Amino acid sequence: MVGHINALLSMHLERTQMMFLQFAGLIPKDDNKMRELQFRTAAEVKVIEELSSHSKTKQSQWLQLTRQIYMVQEDFDQLRSRYYEGDKMAAMQLIVRSRARINKFYSMVNDVVRQENANETQLQRQMTESNELAIKILCILLLLIVGIAITAAVYVNVNFKRRLDILMDNTRRMSAGLAPLAPIRGGDELAEIDEVYHQMHAAIEVLRKHERAMLENAAEAICSLDAGLSFTSVNPATEKIWGYASDELLARRVVDLIADEYKEKFGEELSQVVGSETEFRTDTKIKRKDGELADASWSVSWSKEESSLYCVVQDISARKELERIKSEFFAMVNHDLRTPLTSVQMVLDWLEIEMGEQMPANLLKSVKRAKGSAQEMLTLANSLLEMERLDRGSITLDRSKTDLAELLRTSMAQVEALAIPKDIELKADLEEVTANIDKSRMLQVTTNILTNAVKFSPAKSSIVISLKRINETCKVSIKDEGVGIAAEDLKFVFDRFRQVGSTDGRKQGFGLGLSICKSIVEAHDGQIGVESEEGKGSTFWFILNAEPA
Repeated sequence: MVGHINALLSMHLERTQMMFLQFAGLIPKDDNKMRELQFRTAAEVKVIEELSSHSKTKQSQWLQLTRQIYMVQEDFDQLRSRYYEGDKMAAMQLIVRSRARINKFYSMVNDVVRQENANETQLQRQMTESNELAIKILCILLLLIVGIAITAAVYVNVNFKRRLDILMDNTRRMSAGLAPLAPIRGGDELAEIDEVYHQMHAAIEVLRKHERAMLENAAEAICSLDAGLSFTSVNPATEKIWGYASDELLARRVVDLIADEYKEKFGEELSQVVGSETEFRTDTKIKRKDGELADASWSVSWSKEESSLYCVVQDISARKELERIKSEFFAMVNHDLRTPLTSVQMVLDWLEIEMGEQMPANLLKSVKRAKGSAQEMLTLANSLLEMERLDRGSITLDRSKTDLAELLRTSMAQVEALAIPKDIELKADLEEVTANIDKSRMLQVTTNILTNAVKFSPAKSSIVISLKRINETCKVSIKDEGVGIAAEDLKFVFDRFRQVGSTDGRKQGFGLGLSICKSIVEAHDGQIGVESEEGKGSTFWFILNAEPA
């Protein structure tokens, strides 16, 4: 506002200066310039009026200034007109009146300037006070924010430490087998980890219950020994098997229960297992509480975490007794059955050959029937002894490079006598393959399978024997057109004393032949199997390693 007033004063001085210079004849009369200054003066007045309209308290003061300007302007125009009209007396009067009005205008301007300066000083003081107040408020807010931040940090840190301490405590409790503390509330990572801890504890508790149930109901004696070979824990089965209650065994040395002939060696072997990572197995005899000796099979391993030996002990007394009975039975079969049967077979053969023509027909028929029965019994005895030797692994294979095609032709020749009466055709599809096998044993296998094929094949059918090389192996297949084997019976084909494939109810053997075949093939590191569909025949096959072509 003051700037606009100064502009008005400057334009008025310029107009006054030009007018007197024109009156003095120093410069030419210039009405355009005068109109320009008059127009600019009117514009400044209009700006002042517009600015003063925003302040109701100062509007009257500014309007007085503008009216004073208009009056000065009016005097100026009249002075100029009177002067150029030649009325110098009127011009002098107007100069005097204009001077008074200009002085009054200056006085009003000075009052306005002083008022504006006072207002500006007051405004500056208010702004300073406001700035100081704002700074104080900002400082207080900053201190408050810092305090809140520190408080929040302390709270979060304390809360985090407390929650973390709970997790650490839960970790220690879990390692000690104790239940974790109450769950941590919230949805952050620590709460999720704590939830996992509780889930782990629940799962471990279930496993422990299962473990306790297994230990308490296990048929085997399960116990733990310390490094000094003393019992630290036992399951209830120890009392059932050995007759000792749990409190009678705890802190007692295990070697005190071992029979004298096993004691020293068993103690040394267990001491070697302490601290090792190997599992130890052995058989001993244990002295039961009633004084009887029991056969036991031990499986022992060292637990580094628990610093103890973990032992699983099976009572094998029944198995040992069964093995003894089995051994006595096979000895009886060998000495008390096979030897007399061989003698009977020889006598019957002699009677049939030497005296067959002299015997009555019915007597000769009885001799032949007795001879057949003796042969069947002798075959059974030989099969049983063969099975027992295979079980014990006491049979050593006499391997040699053998022409498998020739071996199969030999088997076909041996069963041809059985096939001719039934008009069964034996077909061969044989490749030339050599294998390192026990020839007599493998001939036993092929002959047995071929014999079964003939037995179970209908008259006027065919049996196909094939031999194919498959990379480094070879496959022998014997396919018949017999009655086939039901799907539910296929898994029993190679079981001992199981007969499948006969639908007429007649027995075709003792159920040992295929089981013996399986053992022989597996002893050659081979595989044996069968494919069959009831009513559509069967295909027995086995695979052996072949010599390079």
